[in-house]
Amino acid sequence: MSRTEVLVEARKHGLGCVFVKISKALEDQYMLQNNSESVYNLDQLVGAFCAYPYDNAEFGCDLGKFGAIEYIIELINKLEKLPSNDWIDDKIFWLLAILHHSIRHDGCADNRPIFRRANAVDRLKKLIGSSNILLKVEVLLVLAYIVDEAESKILGKDSNVISFIVEMLKKTVGDSDHQVFVTSGIYYSSTEILKALNHLIINDSNKKIVLENDGLPYLNRMLMSDFSTEEQTIAAKTLFSLAFEKSTREVDAIKDTMEALKSMLEAEDEELRAVSRRTLWELDDSNDGEDDFDVEDDERKHAANKTGIPCLAKCRNKGKVVKKGGMMMMMVTVDT
Repeated sequence: MSRTEVLVEARKHGLGCVFVKISKALEDQYMLQNNSESVYNLDQLVGAFCAYPYDNAEFGCDLGKFGAIEYIIELINKLEKLPSNDWIDDKIFWLLAILHHSIRHDGCADNRPIFRRANAVDRLKKLIGSSNILLKVEVLLVLAYIVDEAESKILGKDSNVISFIVEMLKKTVGDSDHQVFVTSGIYYSSTEILKALNHLIINDSNKKIVLENDGLPYLNRMLMSDFSTEEQTIAAKTLFSLAFEKSTREVDAIKDTMEALKSMLEAEDEELRAVSRRTLWELDDSNDGEDDFDVEDDERKHAANKTGIPCLAKCRNKGKVVKKGGMMMMMVTVDT
């Protein structure tokens, strides 16, 4: 029986609920930091629950339905109060990995209100101050999906973590499987790093860190190389967000960025074309003073003239690109 088949059967029996029940039963041993059979069994359970939602959004959603998200946050807080050591850091890291996979999938959007109700931002943000870089990265990957605009400063508290994330992205771009090894049993894909980075750069200081750490050439490579449509679309969205940072235009690689985006104007995927065109429009200094961009009208004009150059159009209440309180919001829905 494959892992997928096991997962299907497990979901039928409410495995998310089972996780909470077993974890609570073994929790006391965790708190004592014993190397007992109970702790070993709980470690195996945590490892499985980290693996299952990695590539399965439905299982990530299940964790929200059975109270697992609230319980994991509570368990992390209990472990946090114990004297810090590698054993504790390891347990917290794996629990954060489960939280990450229960929120990063597009199909897990309903879990965000659960994180908010559990006061996850206040309860997890203290971990950004950890001396363990992987722990700091993992907690930021979780917080990136759940902070609101007023809390976005939290995401820019440690420039070293953002630099580390950019370095991981670079490694995925150079890897044949588009992955980077993190620690035993954990790999990050270019997709999950980019998705989180997209959220992290709502903080303007993080945009600058991405640029200072030469992130732009690697985003260009993703558009110009053999990457999936999903990866290229997320890369284009990241470039769109970076376009709102003025210093982006001063980076040497910006010429390659413009060429890479223009090459995406002939992509088969409609969303990828639309995002690339919006980004080119935003990077064009001649558009200063213009606030909106009509994606649908531009798409029609582009299809008509096939010039490969974005057509600039006034917005007719649809496809707006607007700024709200310092945050960029792409108010465009493209059916694919």
